[in-house]
Order: sequence, then structure tokens, then C-alpha cells
Amino acid sequence: MSSCGGSISNDEIKKMSLFDFTSNEDSPLELITVDGTTLKLTNISGKLARDGISNTIIIDETKYEQIILSKNLTDYVTIIPEGNLINGSFGLIGLQNEQFSLPTGKHIYKGAAEVFINDGNALFGLKGNSQIIFDYDGKNTFITGEIKSLNGNKSLLDLSCRNCPATEIVDIIFPSGQICNQNRICFSEIELKNSKLDTILTNNYELESDGSFFGPEGSEFGNVFSVKDTDSGSIEIRGAIAGSK
Repeated sequence: MSSCGGSISNDEIKKMSLFDFTSNEDSPLELITVDGTTLKLTNISGKLARDGISNTIIIDETKYEQIILSKNLTDYVTIIPEGNLINGSFGLIGLQNEQFSLPTGKHIYKGAAEVFINDGNALFGLKGNSQIIFDYDGKNTFITGEIKSLNGNKSLLDLSCRNCPATEIVDIIFPSGQICNQNRICFSEIELKNSKLDTILTNNYELESDGSFFGPEGSEFGNVFSVKDTDSGSIEIRGAIAGSK
């Protein structure tokens, strides 16, 4: 992880963020990933150890110093790629706020998303823009989300096309979400709109979703989700979202 700090100027680094190499204080973190074969989500706790020079991820007393983090629109949570050294699955890493309580009022989180789709005929590796709306009055909650401008590449399962360009493939909409498992955020529904996929999402899909707020005062949001629709359809989806307000 220490190798990712060189290209980021100090003016862009927020104190006690994932990219703060000047502190000597550790931070609790969590890793949320989705397995590419089973589509199951895993949540692992650990810590980010800082020594004033570099940062090291420690999980179950094992140190990981080569986790490459990409600083884009977020500081306290970031998407990690497939093949990471911890468990090999893609998802996100975020810094927990142990004093955190759910933010009241309406908050809009904007950021990036990465999505992998298997529609039965092709495999897609896509990146796009995300927006999550969280509105909470202390009792009632309104949560929605969307992922748009999904571009990347596709490979047909018959291998006639490998890593071919794929543009504006589908808009992923989360019409509703809920607070779950002690202040976790879980999406409860998903829709595919403006789709160029070869198959449609049936009403019998299975959706797994797990996310949280990260950073001071819940300034950032991250969520990992998976969709399995192979009993009556052909679609499988894995995705991760990281955004800030």
C-alpha cells in the first residue's frame, strides 16, 4: 500500500485518510469483497497501521504492504481490484468511524463504481459514475442509488470477441434500500435500464448488498453488491461503489 502515496500531493491528502502517510496513528478498517465464483459477500475487519512513512493493512495479524489503492473521488474508502493479496476478490476498503452515528437529513454521495456482468453470452468489465441518496429523519429512511455511464470491455463466451470496447452498456438503479445489521446500508431492490445486455433481469433475482459510511461524520459511502439471476434467467452481476458528499 505504501507504493501508492508518491503520486499524490500533500495538498490533496486529508488527515487520517487512507492516503495519509504522515501520521503515526492507526485506524480501524473493513474490507468488503464479493467472490467471483459464488457471488457471496465477505466482510473482514482489520486496521490501517501508520508509521509516519508508509501505511500497512493488518488483518488477522497478517501484514499487507502491496495493496494498491487508487485515489479518485474519495479519501476514506476506495475500490480495490480483483486479485488483491488479502483474499483475491474485488470490492472495497474503508476506514471505520468508531464514534459514528447515522447522519440525519438528506445527503447525496457521488463517486465511482466498478461492475462485472455475465449476461450468459458475454463477460463485461465496466466502470462508471455512481450517486447514492440517503435521507434519514431519525426514524424513517429513504435510500436510493444509481450507476450510470458504464463503459469498459466485453469478451464473448464463444471467444469471437476478446476485450472488445463496451460503451453505455446499462444503467443500474437501486429503487430502495434500508438500514440493516446495526447501521449497515443494504440495497433491497435493483433494476436494469437502458440495457444493451443480451438478456433481461427476471423477477426471481437474488440481491446481496452490504455497505456503510466511512470517514469523519459519514462523509463518504461505500457498498458492495451481487446479483444472481440464473434460476430463471442468465445474469450475474458483481459491483462496488465508493462516493463522497
